[in-house]
Amino acid sequence: MLIRSLISTSAAIFCVLILIPTTQAEQSIEKTSTPASTQTPAFLVETTKVAYLPRGKSVEASGRLANKSEQKLSFKTSGPVAKILVDEGDPVIKGQLLAQLNQEEINAKVAQSQSIFDEAQRNANRYKALYEKKVVSSEQLQSADTRMEIARSNLRIAKFNQQHSFIIAPDDGRILKRSIENNEMISPFQTAFVMSMNKGGWVIRSGITDKDIVRVNNGDFAVIQLDAYPRQLLKGHVSEVAAAADSKSHLFEIEVTLDETPVRLHSGFISRVSIEPAHQEPVALLPIESIIEAKSNQAQVFVLNEAFEVIQKNVDIAWLESDSVAIKAGLLEGSSVVTSGATYLHEGAVVSVFEQP
Repeated sequence: MLIRSLISTSAAIFCVLILIPTTQAEQSIEKTSTPASTQTPAFLVETTKVAYLPRGKSVEASGRLANKSEQKLSFKTSGPVAKILVDEGDPVIKGQLLAQLNQEEINAKVAQSQSIFDEAQRNANRYKALYEKKVVSSEQLQSADTRMEIARSNLRIAKFNQQHSFIIAPDDGRILKRSIENNEMISPFQTAFVMSMNKGGWVIRSGITDKDIVRVNNGDFAVIQLDAYPRQLLKGHVSEVAAAADSKSHLFEIEVTLDETPVRLHSGFISRVSIEPAHQEPVALLPIESIIEAKSNQAQVFVLNEAFEVIQKNVDIAWLESDSVAIKAGLLEGSSVVTSGATYLHEGAVVSVFEQP
C-alpha cells in the first residue's frame, strides 16, 4: 500500500511539472502577438509646400495666324487680263509689276481724251485773243475755258484708269492668293491678289468672352502654340483689344502680335494662345488631386501637423486650371498639403511622407 501511494504521488508531481512550462509558453506567445495585431500602419502620401506668389488667371484663346497687313489688290477698270507675272506664294518687292490688263481700249480712251483736250485748249486760246480784240463777249470766253477744264478732267481720268490697269506691288511681301487667270474678263475692283506685307509682322486674331476681356490689356504677355509646330512655344503680346463685341458672335476680338518668328510661318495656321494678364494677385498653386471636396469657390484639403497627422482645412479657390487649382486664402505659407493619396485619408490619420529620389 505504501509503495502504491508513493507511485501515485510521484505521477501527480510529474504532471504538474510538465503543465507549468506549457502554460508559461502560451502566455509568452500571447504577450508577443497581441501588440502586433493591434498596431495600425501609416498611410504613404506625397505632399507639397504652400507658396503664395503673384499670378493671374491665364486667358485661353484660339485663332488663325495672319499677317498684320494684308491687302486685296485689284484693277480699277474692266477688261481682259493680258499678263499675270506672279503666282501664289511668290515673294515680291516694292514696285514690282504683278499683272496688267489688255491696253488697246484703255490707250484709245487716253488718246481720245488727249485730242479733245488739245482742241478745247486751242479754242480757249483763240477766244481769249478774240476777247482782247473785243470781238467776243466775256460769256463766250468763259464757256470756252469751261469746255477746256472739262476736257482736262476727262484726260486725267483716262490717264488714272490707264495707270490702274497695272497692278504694282505696294511694298515688299508675299502673294497669299491669286484669283484671276490669263484672258479672263474681269470687272472693276474685282480682287486679283491678296498680298501680305513683310513690315506688318504676324498676328493672331481671336474672340473672347466678356468675362475674359475685362482682364486683358494691351501689352499683356502671351504664349503661342501652333498646330504645325506642336512642340515649340512662341512669345507674343496683346496688341489690340476691341472696345465693343461683335454683333453676330457677341465675342470681343483681340489681336496678339508675335514677338519672334524662328520658324517658317504661313497665313492660316491654327494657333492657340495663352495670355498672362498684367493684373495679378497672390495665390498658391496646388495639384488638382490635393482637393478632397469642392463646392462653388470653396474646397477642402488635408494639411500635415508636426506629428504627421492630417488636418482638414477649408480654402478659397481663386480659379481652376487644367491640372492645378489656385488657392487665395485658407492656408499658411510653407505648410505641407497632401497631394497624392489625399482621397484615402480621414481627419487625424497618421501618414508617412514619400520622399522623391
